[in-house]
Amino acid sequence: MDSDPDDFNIVELQNTSLYGGRLTFTFLKRRLEFFTLQYNIRSEPSAVIYQGKEENRQEYVDPEPFTFQRLTYGTQIDVTDDRLDPRMGVRFVATRSESPSIEADSSESYTVDNNLTGYIPLLESSTFAINYFRSDATVTKEGVTDYQSILDDLRTNYTCTAGDPCDESLKKLATDTQASRKYGTASSLGGSSRLRSYAGGRFSGAHTEFYGYEFRWNLTDENTPFDLYFIRDFRTGFQLAFFYETGTVAEQREDLWTKSRNSTGLGVRLVTGSGFIYRFDIATGSEGQETTLFVDYPWGTIAQ
Repeated sequence: MDSDPDDFNIVELQNTSLYGGRLTFTFLKRRLEFFTLQYNIRSEPSAVIYQGKEENRQEYVDPEPFTFQRLTYGTQIDVTDDRLDPRMGVRFVATRSESPSIEADSSESYTVDNNLTGYIPLLESSTFAINYFRSDATVTKEGVTDYQSILDDLRTNYTCTAGDPCDESLKKLATDTQASRKYGTASSLGGSSRLRSYAGGRFSGAHTEFYGYEFRWNLTDENTPFDLYFIRDFRTGFQLAFFYETGTVAEQREDLWTKSRNSTGLGVRLVTGSGFIYRFDIATGSEGQETTLFVDYPWGTIAQ
């Protein structure tokens, strides 16, 4: 969690395809669900920009395509008063995601996510929401984890000169790859859902834990038509939100909360009759401020 926020690489992709599907079984008026979903991604890297600087850009001459597969299955228990905009009750989602080995040197692993959210009614129609999230990765078949072997393999695919930004980035990538193959990679923190003051995927490791608190102050609760050029719907609610979040990641369970990061902020939500929630958040943390414009409430999972 002490990594430099300005030390990152940008990989540009081409010829990308994604396909997948989901199967859901619902019971008890959707209070209980069982589901499975799978998606596959195939793409080719076209260029990489080391350390985020255009002068360090390197084009791929003969890129090799890569694939990513994930199979997820789980359950959701929803004991709330409203599926779209709950103001009272509890919602729990548990998932297990399988990540098979995609090449001889990589590892096989699975990730278990547990997401619990409680809603406490306040004032006339407002809500205090509390979220707990835990993600743990487990490696079932370890791939090549020798640092030098990983680095040598990376260098065969990149034309880098020792000491330049390209080679320094490869060394860091080799370290990250070594940890990922040895411990696995759990769900990350940062982005539009958790630790909203940090960039998407900012913090990742084999284990993740997170707490979030949000007061949703409902200013209006009515059916009012509106037309905002690109959105035409009925407004059923307008909210102000005030939130605080704290989270941690680590490669070992016992190291969780040794270091952590926080986010605080406020947001505006527009709840519509068609089932969409338009969200605008401004969050602040130790690395500055981030703005989020998104659809749906925060703290969701791939299953929701």
